[in-house]
Amino acid sequence: MHLSLEKATFYRSGNAILKGIDLRLDEGRHYCLIGPNGAGKTTLLSLICGMDWPTTGKVLVHTDDGIEHPAHVKAMFGHFFPRYAAHIEAYHPDITALELISTGFRQALAYYHEASPEEWQAARTFFRKYVQSTEENRAFSTMSTGERFRMLLLRSLVTHPAVLILDEPFDGLDLPARAAFERLIASTLEEHARLSLSVLHRIEEVPEFVTDIILLKEGQILASGVKADVLTSQNLSDLYDMKLICREHNGRYYVLHDG
Repeated sequence: MHLSLEKATFYRSGNAILKGIDLRLDEGRHYCLIGPNGAGKTTLLSLICGMDWPTTGKVLVHTDDGIEHPAHVKAMFGHFFPRYAAHIEAYHPDITALELISTGFRQALAYYHEASPEEWQAARTFFRKYVQSTEENRAFSTMSTGERFRMLLLRSLVTHPAVLILDEPFDGLDLPARAAFERLIASTLEEHARLSLSVLHRIEEVPEFVTDIILLKEGQILASGVKADVLTSQNLSDLYDMKLICREHNGRYYVLHDG
C-alpha cells in the first residue's frame, strides 16, 4: 500500500497554494511534514486525507484491491487533530472517555449513535490496554490536556486504519507530557497503523519514530527523504530563509540561529 501525489496543484481564490506536488508515501514508513506558516501544510494534508481535491493533478491510494482517490476510502485514514479537543469541550463536555473512543467507528466527534456490542468491547479493550491514568466513565471536560490527547489518539486508531494523520500532535503539551505522548504514539503505531504522517512546526518535536522528512516551502517541496539526509543546516536555512545550524543528539534534532 502507498499514497501518491502526481503534479498536484491547489488554487484558492486564484492563488496557488500548492504547486506541482510529486510525492510518494510508502507503507511501513513514518513521515513528518515541516514548513513555515503559509507554506501549504494544512492544504497538503487535506488533499492526502481526501478532504479536498486537487485543482489539477492526482492524489491516489494504491492497494492490492486497486487505485482510489482518498475520499473514496476514508475508512483507511485515522485523524488526530488537537483542535478537536476544544470543539468537544464546547459542545460535548460530558462525553466519557469510552464514549469518545467509540466515536472513532463513525468518524464523529459526538456520541450520536450507540456503539454496537462489538464496537463497545473494542473501545474498552483499547482503553484498558493504553490508559492507566483515569476511569473509562470520566467526563472529557474534567481531563488534563494530556489525557484528552490520549483519548483522541485512541479514537483515531480504534478502527486500525492503514494511515494515521497527526496534525501538530504535541501542541500545548509540556515536556514530560510530550515525551509520554510520543511514547504512546510510537507504541500504538507498531500495532495499529501501517503508515503515518505528522505535521509539525518545530524541529525539536520531530519524534524518534519518524523515518522520513518532507520540507514544504511556498507550496512546493523543498526536500524529502530519510530524516538524517533532509534535516541538515543547509536545507533548514533554505526553508526558513535564515542561517541555521542543525544538530542531532541521540536521535533528536535541534536548530540554532547562526546569526
